[in-house]
Amino acid sequence: MIIDTHAHAFPAFAKKAEAFVGQALGEQAQSSLKAAGAVASALARTFSVEAKRVAERFGAKLPAVGIESVAELHAHGRPGVATFVEQAGTLALALPIALQGSVDALLTSMNRAGIERTVLIGSPGVASNEWLLGEAVPQGAGRLVPVVTLPPLPKDADKAKWVDAWDALATAGAAGFKIHPNMDGLGAQHVAWEALFEVAAARGVFVILHTGCFHVPTYRVGGPVKVGEFERYFAAFPGVRVCLAHMGREEPEPVWSALRRYPQLFTDTSWQPAEVVARAVQEVGADRILLGSDWPLLHADLQADALAVLRKAVGDGSEVFRAIAEENPLRFLGGV
Repeated sequence: MIIDTHAHAFPAFAKKAEAFVGQALGEQAQSSLKAAGAVASALARTFSVEAKRVAERFGAKLPAVGIESVAELHAHGRPGVATFVEQAGTLALALPIALQGSVDALLTSMNRAGIERTVLIGSPGVASNEWLLGEAVPQGAGRLVPVVTLPPLPKDADKAKWVDAWDALATAGAAGFKIHPNMDGLGAQHVAWEALFEVAAARGVFVILHTGCFHVPTYRVGGPVKVGEFERYFAAFPGVRVCLAHMGREEPEPVWSALRRYPQLFTDTSWQPAEVVARAVQEVGADRILLGSDWPLLHADLQADALAVLRKAVGDGSEVFRAIAEENPLRFLGGV
């Protein structure tokens, strides 16, 4: 049973809008909405072609825009080019991703890639915890594992309120909690995270911590998320399983170092090329590496892309492949 431990989905904005517009304005308006969706798809294709053109111009010979080519651009592109492409791409692809990243589309992607279960992570301001738990996960018919994000409390709320909020989410069905300092706008020392770990320890909930540097204009706080800033929680709560998502992206070494020191830590393969995944197996072993895709934040077949990268790194059907794609994720999820 292959499990993707890192993916997203969004409310079906297009369908809801189309239904509303259809009732209010008739078939002509529905046609206009569909045309807008087609334009969004064209924008996504145009950006992909342009990203490839820019990358090739500066010396990164890329077969297609995907996990490997994006990593290649960051590793070997001219200084500043990768950052520009990523920032522009985030803006260009935001609408297509929102329109096309529905739960139905995720389930279709899973079926195409041969993935049985996916960890579905909320997105503050776009895919709320209420939508995730109340609509998205039930739609998945047991195939989606819900991970909630920061509760909408005032930043200066006291610890007791944060504990109550995280606990309520666990009671509502959350299997995991997500920490994303860039999106949440909270530093590692914020009381919200201490409350999160306390509840996770008490309720048997796992944690996903965003790591690495992503150049996203809409982040509340820029710059890389450094694993070392969260080590006090790893030391204080050794029973809480934590996935260091994205393996630190361009700086995987601090993640590997943390895995060596804390046996409850895992990391995932999202955004990492085959070369880095293979090296990770050599550096820390395969038993705490998880398959992750970050679907749909690059293209619609990102889950299949992530599996192709893993197969390239460790071999299709090998013991290591089965560990990373099947056995380790199940163990990390606690058999959920």
